[in-house]
Amino acid sequence: MRTLVIADIHLNFIRAQRVIDSVPHDKLVLTGDYFDAYGATVTQTENTAIWLKENILHNPKCVALLGNHDTTYVFNNINLACSGYSPSYQEAINKVFNDDDRAKFAVYHVDQGFAFSHAGLTNQLWKQLSSKFAKNEGETNLAFFDDIMSLCAKDAIRDAKEGKHVGLFAAGWDRGGFNRDGGINWVDWDNFSPINGVNQIVSHSIRRIPQILVQYKGGGYVKQDVTEYYKKNSNKETLSISYDLDTHLNHYGVITDGVVDIFHLDTGINLKDVEQYHIAHSEMNNLM
Repeated sequence: MRTLVIADIHLNFIRAQRVIDSVPHDKLVLTGDYFDAYGATVTQTENTAIWLKENILHNPKCVALLGNHDTTYVFNNINLACSGYSPSYQEAINKVFNDDDRAKFAVYHVDQGFAFSHAGLTNQLWKQLSSKFAKNEGETNLAFFDDIMSLCAKDAIRDAKEGKHVGLFAAGWDRGGFNRDGGINWVDWDNFSPINGVNQIVSHSIRRIPQILVQYKGGGYVKQDVTEYYKKNSNKETLSISYDLDTHLNHYGVITDGVVDIFHLDTGINLKDVEQYHIAHSEMNNLM
């Protein structure tokens, strides 16, 4: 099984489609934020919606996750608006999407041993959501996560459609919101905290290089650029491994039978192999 993962597009669907066409895959997961970009036009917004409708939303191989820049447009809920929102963009998107299209967006997705979402679910918020439930005997932490989140996502979508403020989709203090903890498409990677036994793949927080957060058994975790992690890969037993893939569409992920590889989009270099190449170290270099 080979899953292609592409992070925040922000109207640049042509670049995303180039990856989709060139990288063999069995499933595609898009981690959200299809809309809103600096200097965006109504035409770009409408064309992005058309691309989603015609190529992604009704393709059984594709999973389109909701980002914080998508929820207002998908649910027509001004209470979920964030920077970049425009009523003119909303009007353009409404010309394209019908109810069947909107129903195809997902809050999260579980596959290949990972929970995919736009920004990730923190341990703090997970404790709040799961406190009223009990895990079944023999159930894995990831399966329990899936059980609870399927219910929470259904409730959040219902409330969003009704124009309500939705905690699961809300910004936290780290992004200027009123909630202590950011929701599943809002929490900043700097404040992301891992959940035992739940590997996550997220985007939302822009980095020059994709980052990894490894939670070790016995306590402690490390968060660093994946290139640094690959140099110093520890053999210590882990409780969870999570990735932030948002690099302005300069990288993409491929998960093959549960193993994650991250590639530089323009060169195709696997970041695990980056030390084999002579690449000048510079803050202007987005490869490493």
